Amino acid sequence: MKTSLSLFLALGLFATTLDAKPASKTVSRTVTYKSGGEDVSAYLAMPEAKGKYPAVIMIHEWWGLNDWVKQMADALAAEGYVVLAVDLYRSKVATSPQDAQALMNGTPKDRVATDLKSAYAYLETLEEAKGQKVGSVGWCMGGSYSLLAARELGEKISASVICYGRVSQDKAELSSVKASVLGIFGGKDRGIPVEGVQAFEKELKAAGRDVELKIYENAGHAFMNPNNKAGYIEADAKDAWARTLAFFKKTLKG
Repeated sequence: MKTSLSLFLALGLFATTLDAKPASKTVSRTVTYKSGGEDVSAYLAMPEAKGKYPAVIMIHEWWGLNDWVKQMADALAAEGYVVLAVDLYRSKVATSPQDAQALMNGTPKDRVATDLKSAYAYLETLEEAKGQKVGSVGWCMGGSYSLLAARELGEKISASVICYGRVSQDKAELSSVKASVLGIFGGKDRGIPVEGVQAFEKELKAAGRDVELKIYENAGHAFMNPNNKAGYIEADAKDAWARTLAFFKKTLKG
């Protein structure tokens, strides 16, 4: 087990002023548990200080569970959460768009649903998260699966953050979503039209769900990831992360 401050906090990439107190030190490790009869691994991060903390299932982009996702898990854990970053690709990490596409297409959606349910079940076994609220967050493909987690787990998920993931406008599909939802999108994301995102928001609100939607007008896809050299927008990324922290603070800690 290692002890560290988040690299992002050290670099100041996602520094916020939500709390005057300094961020906590974190501990992290790779854990293994059962999912659908097979052994799967995930990256677990949490505050070093003993205590009870809300939990978050974190879901990677189409690249896989890489260092950036682990750094984001550390950053969120430093804010007072037990974070389980799942590994949907079974330890494979893409280094090219072609590899990422192949890995994403080769991962069955029903297996993803099983993995997400198993992640929740694993969190229930942790003393630090027992009896606490659980949320989900993901980017790109992981954003879509953050919504899937809310659909599959229903009332077990209290808050779902969807960062530029594909969303549904189907009333029947969304009927099982009981979580509060924060949607973060780019106005210039050619793969996810703003009109579809707004229709998604409308359906959830009609069903009585608590929904917050933020569209960054000048941002394209994956604008929160600093490894996306062509599309990363630092100011928007900082604001989106601050909104995520505020949202989880309200829905999981409030």
